[in-house]
Amino acid sequence: MKKAVLSRRDFLKGAFGIAGMAAVAALPTVAKADAEKIYTPGTYTASARGLNADVTVTMTFDETSIVDVVVDASGETPEIGGAAASKLVEQVLAGQTAEIDGVSGASYTSDAVRKAATECIAQAKGIDISVLASEPVTSDNPSWLKAPEEVDESKIVETIEKEVVVIGCGPAGYYTAASCAENGLETVIVAKGESYNAFGGTHFVFNSDFQKETGHTLIDFNTAVNDFLGMQGHKCNEKIVWTYANRSGEAMNWLVGLMADYGLYPTLCDYNNLPLVGTYPGGHTFYGGPNTPVDVSDNDPYTGDLGLGYVPQVDVGNAMMSVLDKLGVDRYFNHTCVRLNREGTDGPVTSIVVKNKDGNYKKFVGTKAVVICAGSYGANKEMVEHFCPTIKMGGENVIVFDPNDGSVDQQAVWIGASMQKNEDHAPMLFCGDAHPVWDVLVNKEGFRYMEEGIGTSYTTGSTMMQTGAKGYAIWCEEYANQLKPVKADIIGGADITPEMLRNKWDSLVDAGVFVKSESLDEVAEFLGLPAEQLKATIEKYNADVANGEDTEFHKNKENLFPITAPYYGGPMGCACLAVVAGLHVDEMSRVLQADNVAIPHLYAVGLAAGDFWANTYTTRFPGNSLGHCLTFGYLLGRQLAGVE
Repeated sequence: MKKAVLSRRDFLKGAFGIAGMAAVAALPTVAKADAEKIYTPGTYTASARGLNADVTVTMTFDETSIVDVVVDASGETPEIGGAAASKLVEQVLAGQTAEIDGVSGASYTSDAVRKAATECIAQAKGIDISVLASEPVTSDNPSWLKAPEEVDESKIVETIEKEVVVIGCGPAGYYTAASCAENGLETVIVAKGESYNAFGGTHFVFNSDFQKETGHTLIDFNTAVNDFLGMQGHKCNEKIVWTYANRSGEAMNWLVGLMADYGLYPTLCDYNNLPLVGTYPGGHTFYGGPNTPVDVSDNDPYTGDLGLGYVPQVDVGNAMMSVLDKLGVDRYFNHTCVRLNREGTDGPVTSIVVKNKDGNYKKFVGTKAVVICAGSYGANKEMVEHFCPTIKMGGENVIVFDPNDGSVDQQAVWIGASMQKNEDHAPMLFCGDAHPVWDVLVNKEGFRYMEEGIGTSYTTGSTMMQTGAKGYAIWCEEYANQLKPVKADIIGGADITPEMLRNKWDSLVDAGVFVKSESLDEVAEFLGLPAEQLKATIEKYNADVANGEDTEFHKNKENLFPITAPYYGGPMGCACLAVVAGLHVDEMSRVLQADNVAIPHLYAVGLAAGDFWANTYTTRFPGNSLGHCLTFGYLLGRQLAGVE
């Protein structure tokens, strides 16, 4: 078959009866008995860049279908992109398309498979996509602003009507749905995933009843809120921030009551109130469920874990599913929202169109509201590059865990919504590997590059500025006796001991993550650092410790400890758990147009809602993302029901 050559303009306009590259990949196959012969049988191969390396896709076709797919992701991180390969193969084969959902946490590998599979399909159809010319996607002409054709009403197999339709079943979704239903509104949840989502577990709120009754330090509203606003450069809607501060304690009281029926109880995260670098009291975490760790070192901040091993929100999410059952809230999983329907250009949003895993379309009508709780867009590289220059700065060395692609945000934009006004969208930055075990941090050249006690999100930002967006932690065995202990009343278990810390560190040495040695030369060799410079750096640091002052970065004297043999060392990579930015909204969660006019019946809660963060997510208010989800989900249910 001769390959067709066409311009990008013609290709996107629908040559060959298709509407762009995605359409090439997404053409459905029909039953073989009467299927159109659309492929040239054979095996085709293409590659696209993943996170760490090229991902190669090899696809075999007969005349009417994709019959075999092989994904080579051997260059990707084994436990993330490498592990996702088999699932991505299944998705391509099951859907007979390159337009697959992808695998949560492996967004770059998933995107690479989509691109490479699209090229394979184009080859099999005789379309030479390598010669597409002109009209490149640019920052002024992003592909995600281009709306696809509307779904033909005749293809909709079922219509379901409720008062409130919630899109997404993460914390924002199930808190919003529970509040709506509890206040008498018929509510339904639709979600593209197979189950509810649960990330993190700490909710930052201001002065809950639990915080007051247990005698913990209370937050001074004026100091804390203005500190938060200062971190954002005041590039946010201050009414939203103050609404959160004023009502979040009440929302936590509501959640504590719900969780009590399932044996879950709150504890307050560690806080120190140090100026500039300290954490405020207010991070509430729930314990008592089946996932509560037996060994408290599994949830201790000094053990060297990324912090994703134990996720308290799993137990909260599971309890919330039971709450929703009691309230009669149906959940439709494996239902992907593909379209928001609005009456004209200034009317209300009336419904959404979703596609289930079988490829069937359904319409969900929301007579009072459609609420977007579908998360952010970290898995969409084009949106990240457009809106989040901080992540772009770190390049492909920054691992992005966010599984959400921003598709529902895009659908809102297609009907007139605006993204938040501040386009320096904030990443939720965390450190991997040696997080946060550090006495001294050095860069690839062996030099210290920051004051090591400023907090996780800021530490990651500074690390991203280093060669390869990577830092290296150096500490010693005695450090276990010097670190501030984690008490039982904070994490709901026995006090952690120095021996437990050393055992955990040593287990990571055995796993090849850390190194332990009597020699700094061996530590340098393991980490790939210049030995002489590393030794000089540690020698100078120890001299400063002996003199009681860090002459380079002026670290708090309480955190100055000498580094002596035996030494530990470990790499510290940069990770983004999510982009905390979204649609332009007001303090009532109404989605706004660029002219600040609210779109009737359309709301957004959680990371889909913008105008709250700027610059970077701050860990000085630990868990403010979940606290934000909880507060506005709780409030929106009451608003829609007319309670307030």
